[in-house]
Amino acid sequence: MRTNILKITALLVIIAGCISACNDPKPQPGGNENPEDTTQITDTTKIVCEFENPLTDLSWLKEKIEEFNLLIQENPNLSIAIYQCTYGNEEIGFLIDKGNTKPFYNCKGEVLCTMGGVAGETCSELNIVSQKLIWEKTQSCPCADALKGEKCITMRMIPEELFVNTPNKLVIENHSNKVLRYGKAYTLEYFDNGSWTEIQLDTHFSLIGLGLGACETAEEMSGVTPEQHILELGRYRIGKRFCLGNFPFEEVDSCFNLYAEYEIK
Repeated sequence: MRTNILKITALLVIIAGCISACNDPKPQPGGNENPEDTTQITDTTKIVCEFENPLTDLSWLKEKIEEFNLLIQENPNLSIAIYQCTYGNEEIGFLIDKGNTKPFYNCKGEVLCTMGGVAGETCSELNIVSQKLIWEKTQSCPCADALKGEKCITMRMIPEELFVNTPNKLVIENHSNKVLRYGKAYTLEYFDNGSWTEIQLDTHFSLIGLGLGACETAEEMSGVTPEQHILELGRYRIGKRFCLGNFPFEEVDSCFNLYAEYEIK
């Protein structure tokens, strides 16, 4: 009887050991020893840019648009456009055109470079290969819908009557819905015997490109004074070259010369 009890006890111990061994998890070859650890290693060198509509899906761009809408309400002459671009290794970026300067952002909202400005930067190192206008906000100008080109641009001298040592300046007004491009250079002409004759100026102009947004006005000192050029009394006019178009991606619509007349007394 005692022998049978010992045999039954030994058998129960063996069965319990088998059940415990079967319930212990065993690591799979090459697998994760911790089944609760689901961390995945991802490539952090590439910027993920996934969206259906960047204007609403990218939070930083959505905030920019809200900011621009407020700016335009406060400044009716402001014109802003956003371009979706492809650059570098097929990456997505965004160019924000606010007139003279155009910052270029990556998909995370980081500024990579800035176009325009005093130095005339182009962001050429990014190799921007394509662009698409996705948002634009501009105010209607007085003559934008009725006239085109130079008919919407005016240039005048203040004052129109000059004396020696009289301060003077040029006023340039862009009444179109395009960006106006021009430089520092000008010509000077004298009216004599019924026609205009150009005066050769001993002046060196800086090669700085200037821009004037839609509905904007610019004032600059003309640099033309009777004392500087030793001009005689009479009628004169300053001439400047302008181009009209939405730089940098749209072709220039037209280029033309404008003149501002004045008289030295």
